[in-house]
Amino acid sequence: MSAWTGGHYSLCRGLLASYLAVRIVSAVQPGSAALVITGFELLAALLFGVGIFPRIAAIALASSWGLSTPALQDFLLEALLVTQAFVPEKPYGSWGARGRPDPGGGWRLSNWIPRLWQGLFLGVIGIETAVWLRALDGSGAAEPGLGFRFGWLVFLAFAFDPRWLAPRRAAEPEIAYYDGNCGLCHRFVRLCLSEDRDGTSFRFAPLQGPTFEERVPTEVRASMPDSFVLQRADGVCLVQSSATGWILCGLGGYWRMLGQLVLCIPRPLRDFGYATIARWRKALFAKPEGLCPLVPPHLGSRFLP
Repeated sequence: MSAWTGGHYSLCRGLLASYLAVRIVSAVQPGSAALVITGFELLAALLFGVGIFPRIAAIALASSWGLSTPALQDFLLEALLVTQAFVPEKPYGSWGARGRPDPGGGWRLSNWIPRLWQGLFLGVIGIETAVWLRALDGSGAAEPGLGFRFGWLVFLAFAFDPRWLAPRRAAEPEIAYYDGNCGLCHRFVRLCLSEDRDGTSFRFAPLQGPTFEERVPTEVRASMPDSFVLQRADGVCLVQSSATGWILCGLGGYWRMLGQLVLCIPRPLRDFGYATIARWRKALFAKPEGLCPLVPPHLGSRFLP
């Protein structure tokens, strides 16, 4: 099986759906029939993006795309859509996966699918290179095709192998302390449970529990803001955006890329963004029923009291 996780796939699926929506809207033509087709395609892109009947939506989009866009580059896009019908359903981050006790749900992606995506990406690069070479010698149109209109980034996203950006590993699992009364914190913990497949990166404990009191000195706790807390293997505690970025780096793949991006932002700016979200989190996310998320036994061992 490949190194792809459900969260990685859902990110790419959302990117592909967004790109399709932009292409669909930009190609709108006057006329009631055209508007009906556009509405159908936009609905299919929305359903595909959020993971509602994604296989049916992907095939519907591929069928519509093949009829309306004869360019060779777009046939590769159609092929990318067709491959989505072979992706297992209900990855983490899709509509069908919401609320289940096991966030990851045992989702796995066969190796041949990412290999095919990599082949499609090479095809796009080859076609776009040929287009530009023909433009340079005056034998072809200078206007770029799909690849240099942002579409090549979509193919690149699917061609990326999460193993190319390994998780940041510590000598032992680090402890993430979360607000047990915060719905957003519970969702972030579920993300970590899904994307840390082998469970070697983190352990989790509520800020309201005895583990936090025992392992974090009183003077350190007193100086902390209302925040998610990450205690590194060396005992150093990170808070707010620093904790969030560090945890994302520990998940690898696109999550590590996102975590590094967060940590590159000046701390005052990223902490301001964190505080803004934290100010509204309890109003936007329902209070959980317990301090720890309900998880199956094989995930329960990752939690400390």
